[in-house]
Amino acid sequence: MALATQSETTTPSLYLALELSKNTWKLGFAISRVGRVRIRDVEARDRQALLAEVELAKRHFGLSDEAPVHSCYEAGRDGFWIHRFLCAQGIENVIVDPASIEQSRRQRNAKTDRLDVKKLVRLVARHCEGEDVLRVVRVPPLEAEVERLLPRRLSTLKRRRTQICNRIRAELFLHGVDLNPRKGSCAKQDFLEELEKARQWDDTPLPAGVVYMVKLHWEHYCLIERQIKELSQRRKRPRKCVLAGGPDEGEAGRGSTSPTPVGRSEGP
Repeated sequence: MALATQSETTTPSLYLALELSKNTWKLGFAISRVGRVRIRDVEARDRQALLAEVELAKRHFGLSDEAPVHSCYEAGRDGFWIHRFLCAQGIENVIVDPASIEQSRRQRNAKTDRLDVKKLVRLVARHCEGEDVLRVVRVPPLEAEVERLLPRRLSTLKRRRTQICNRIRAELFLHGVDLNPRKGSCAKQDFLEELEKARQWDDTPLPAGVVYMVKLHWEHYCLIERQIKELSQRRKRPRKCVLAGGPDEGEAGRGSTSPTPVGRSEGP
């Protein structure tokens, strides 16, 4: 059966595509898969300007204030917050996998935000009419998104710890010294004591410049060790406490602060 157009069977809708960049969001509005596309720019993350353009587009196309709005944007670094905002405003939004957007051989070398937003708004119109032209990204619950932060950060920190450890050992190997910063305690500074005692192949002390650089790496190593320990402890806490971000009962009883937030700086 042929697909029916929205003018024949449904309430006229407004279609919106967002082309997101760091400083500017380009908006494309249309009321069907064909015809002219209204294009407007708003400052990135200006939510009120976005909603104002939606209302202006409804009036431009002669739609009622109650006309439904269907929107989309490509998955990227902005994540899911824009989707949640649009849905909270009653706008039916989907996030699109960029790899699923069809490419024309004739126009494959032509790529601008203006062309992209025109193509995207027509694709979302076809998607809403039932065509399989877009692959929609599943949006996880906010709680699940937050829960993934800790294991991801821990994995990143552990890789960084290994890299720094290997860098320290490599610099010392160049002078005939084999010291492992992972042996001993950062708090007791066992590694620094061994570094001061270390001798080169000719039984002379390590050059002052080498000792200085190794100490810099070791300080970075100890910082990451502390972050790993704090995040590991935070991960063991009850799920609700982790999501809320507050201290657990034991920490509260000792009067200490909550573990370091995930976004804390990790050094150079």
